[in-house]
Amino acid sequence: FSTMLWRWVLVVSTLLLVGGSGPTVPAGAAEGVCASEDGGCAASGTAERLQRLRQWTHSAGATGPIDFVDLGGHYGVGVVAAEAIAEGDVVLQVPAALVLGDNPQGIELPRLLEGLPASRIQFCQVVVRVLQAQSDPFWGPWIQTLPLDGGGSPGTWKDEQLEDLDAVIPELATKATAEKLEYMLMHQRLWPHLVALLGKEAATRRAFYWACGVVRSRPLLRTGPWALAAGLDKFNR
Repeated sequence: FSTMLWRWVLVVSTLLLVGGSGPTVPAGAAEGVCASEDGGCAASGTAERLQRLRQWTHSAGATGPIDFVDLGGHYGVGVVAAEAIAEGDVVLQVPAALVLGDNPQGIELPRLLEGLPASRIQFCQVVVRVLQAQSDPFWGPWIQTLPLDGGGSPGTWKDEQLEDLDAVIPELATKATAEKLEYMLMHQRLWPHLVALLGKEAATRRAFYWACGVVRSRPLLRTGPWALAAGLDKFNR
């Protein structure tokens, strides 16, 4: 990834075929929630979501020789090249309007999460932005293509899973347990403030962990400030 003055740019660094992400509609999102047990959706509903996503990203100013496709089941929406690409080509440019990364309004996260690392606080800023986006019609076409589990987060790890991990790699299990407790603490501290900001339904632990999974699994960068860019996130899974 490289940055320009006002937009994020994805450039092909090696010659490759582009694959995609796994998405169905998160619970409580706008119309067309996928109800199938395997995470798949009716073909017509999927086609409509893809078309809305194409139109939305294009109208917002995203450009590039790519297209969104249905990969089926838990894999959902992915990205493919719409024309031949070569090393050095710009695959997708996303305007700043489609990037979630700045400090959310209406909640003082640095104060509420005092004592946590700055990177964790900034991570939570993007998490809250994702939660806010769920009720914002502007972000609907993107929200509707995110996975039900959000990509998973430490908060959702079950005790049985951690016990199994401890039997194989104790050091990793210890780290994972600490991360799970940290996520529980973050939600506990933020919950009353999220309720005031978003309402009870959008502030549940399940909703918070879902948004954490979205941010963890599809960030713009693996190092540096956390941020999400609609369209670019489809390359990350």
